[in-house]
Amino acid sequence: EILPGGGWPTLTLSSRGPSAPIVVIAAPSNLTGSAVVVNKKTARVTLTWTDNALNENGVLVQRAYDANFTSGVVNATIAGTTLTTFSQSVSRGVTFYYRVHAFNDTTQSAWSNTFTVRTPYVIGFWLAYLGD
Repeated sequence: EILPGGGWPTLTLSSRGPSAPIVVIAAPSNLTGSAVVVNKKTARVTLTWTDNALNENGVLVQRAYDANFTSGVVNATIAGTTLTTFSQSVSRGVTFYYRVHAFNDTTQSAWSNTFTVRTPYVIGFWLAYLGD
């Protein structure tokens, strides 16, 4: 059948046979973390979470400057099946938002809770730690 306005009809074929059942991956939970000073310009954020999945191949850790994950988004993909921690060096005096999801070859879990951390910064000679 040719669609109104012309064009070619679309036909999709699959040689894989029937569809595989949808596999659900349990989402990570209890995402929390901390930030510590590394040097004058750098802090280290360390995250921990509960791994609830039994069928994942890895996790995606996502960081952003806003809680909607629309600004300054950075992704870190980590392979493994029993991952519960992640660390990275970041700028000091910045608020970051983090979330995690598990994935395998065919699907991904829902996102974990969002964890917010403000990295330590220096005011004059006093070191101030601000965090949630």
